[in-house]
Amino acid sequence: MKTRLYSPDIECDSCVKVLNRMLKKERGITDFKITTEYIDLSYDKKLKLKLLMKRIKEKGYRVSSRPMDRPQIRERIGEFLTDRKKYMIEWRMLKYMTVTLIFALVLQGAFAYMMDGLRPGFMAAYWPWLTYLTFSTVFISAAVWHFLAYRTTVTCMTGMMIGMTIGMQTGMLVGAVLGVTNGFFWGAMVGMLSGSIIGAWTGNCCGIMGIMEGLMSGIMGGTMGAMITVMMVFDHIHWFMPVYVFLNLLILVGFSYMLFEELVEGKDVAVKPASFPAFLAACLGALALLTALVVFLPKSTFLGV
Repeated sequence: MKTRLYSPDIECDSCVKVLNRMLKKERGITDFKITTEYIDLSYDKKLKLKLLMKRIKEKGYRVSSRPMDRPQIRERIGEFLTDRKKYMIEWRMLKYMTVTLIFALVLQGAFAYMMDGLRPGFMAAYWPWLTYLTFSTVFISAAVWHFLAYRTTVTCMTGMMIGMTIGMQTGMLVGAVLGVTNGFFWGAMVGMLSGSIIGAWTGNCCGIMGIMEGLMSGIMGGTMGAMITVMMVFDHIHWFMPVYVFLNLLILVGFSYMLFEELVEGKDVAVKPASFPAFLAACLGALALLTALVVFLPKSTFLGV
C-alpha cells in the first residue's frame, strides 16, 4: 500500500533527518521518501497509519492526508478579530500588554518628574529614551510570555527563529537606548548581554542550535543597536528613533504571528500561560533594572545627557 502525508513543518535538512531516523524504526514501512512538502510511504498491514501520524505530531510536525494551506495574512487578521476562542491566548497577551504599558508609562513619568526636581533638566534629557525603553521592555516581555504560554515540541528551524528573533530584537532595542544615553561601550555591553541571555534562553527550546542562534543574534543586535544610535545622535536622532523603535516592535508582532502559525495551529498544544501578576512583576522588574542602568551608568562626554 502507498500513501502521501503532507506536512508544512518540514523546513530543512535537519527536519528530514529527524523524520528519517524515526521512519526507519517503524515496523511495516517498506519504503519512504521525505521532501519539504510531503512524505511518500510504502507500507504493509503491520503499520497503523493513525499511530504513525500521532508520533510524527509528537515530534513537532503537523501532518495530514490532505494538503495543508496556510491562511493569508488578511484572512488570519479577520479570523483573529472574530474568533476570540481560537486566539484566546493572543487576546490575553494584548490585554496584559496594554495594562502593563499604561502602568509602566505612568511610573516612568513619576520617576522622571521626581528626578527632574533633584537634577534639573532630567526630564528633557531622559524622558524620550525612557519612553522607548518602556515600549521595548513591554513588547519583548509579551513576546516571551506568548512563547512560554504554549508547551509543545519545537522543530529545529522554528526554535532557531525564536532564539534569533528574541535575541536580535532585545539587543537592537536595549542597545540603541543605552547607546544614545550612555555611549557605545555601555550600549553594546548591556545590549549584547541582555540579548544573548534571553536569546539563548528562548532558543534552548530546540537545543544547542537554538542556543547558538540566540547568542549570536544577541551579540550582533546589541552592538548594532548601540552603533546605530551613536552614529545618529547628532543627525536627526529624534526623528529617527520613533521609526526605528516602531519597526523593531513590528518585528515582535510578526514573531507572535509566526509563533501561532508554527507552534499552535493544527497541533494538540498544552496551554499554560503565566498569570498577569507574574507578567507584570517580571516586566516592571526588567524595566526598573534597565532604567537604573540608563540613569546611573557612566555617560560618554559627547552625548550631552
